[in-house]
Amino acid sequence: MKTAEIVIVIFYMSLIAFCIIIGLYRKAISEYTFFVLTLLLGVTFVVESVGYFNLWTKNKVAGWVFLLFLPVQYSLYALYFKNIIKNDKIKKTILISVPVLLLWNICNTVFFQSFLMLNTYAILLTCLLYCTWSSIYLIQLLRGIGDENLAHNPHFWICTGTLFFYSVSFFIIAFIQIINKEDHGLASQLWFLIRALNIILYGLFAYGFICQIKRQNSII
Repeated sequence: MKTAEIVIVIFYMSLIAFCIIIGLYRKAISEYTFFVLTLLLGVTFVVESVGYFNLWTKNKVAGWVFLLFLPVQYSLYALYFKNIIKNDKIKKTILISVPVLLLWNICNTVFFQSFLMLNTYAILLTCLLYCTWSSIYLIQLLRGIGDENLAHNPHFWICTGTLFFYSVSFFIIAFIQIINKEDHGLASQLWFLIRALNIILYGLFAYGFICQIKRQNSII
């Protein structure tokens, strides 16, 4: 990895660590949604650390790590969305999507991409699902359901970051699948762009956690 990539990775990993600390600060995770998010970020930090250690020491992606991580990540994200979305039918759909994604993850590994490869087909599906659930929550806010003060609503910032990151990542990863064999150099640059987008994602996560702390302080 180049110096610029290392700096970006260290920066967004620091943002993840900051979110975890904020999540634990003054029992912010006493609210269930933030308990789930803090757990999600903790698992993410460990997996990203293992993945980048393998990349720096062996110069290859530890596909098996992310293969195991993807269902865990989605399950925790699904629990989060289930608790902030009000519509009961959508809540049930979110729960049903968890085993569906797990099944697709297994099928992808058996029939399309091996255990040692980065499971990009399964990642594309999760991108679509994250964008769907985030959009539903944001539409819910536009309809006046929930916290009307968007600037101080932590879930608004977290869902906005999620929608932006995964919508852009979907098109980048899909394009990488097309051009990877013909132009590996360009594909590597696009992966660099995704790493850079993590700064926006976890920056908005951090701001959302700060909003949660301020909200709890105002209640106290």
